[in-house]
Amino acid sequence: MYKWFVIIGFSVIGLGWLVYGIYNYIADRQEKKRPRPRSQKYEQTQQSMAGYAKKMADFKKKRYDKTQ
Repeated sequence: MYKWFVIIGFSVIGLGWLVYGIYNYIADRQEKKRPRPRSQKYEQTQQSMAGYAKKMADFKKKRYDKTQ
């Protein structure tokens, strides 16, 4: 009796994991196909970082002259 319970239990759990894996795979494929809109905050951050990178490229370090 216990042997049949274990066999059926593992079969049900294995089948559940298989169905979950297939469902997750299909959901991931659908998510990849969907276009992602860019938010306004993302655009502002991207422009801010581009501006910062440009400022850093133009930055000239001031020479420090130590008086003795």
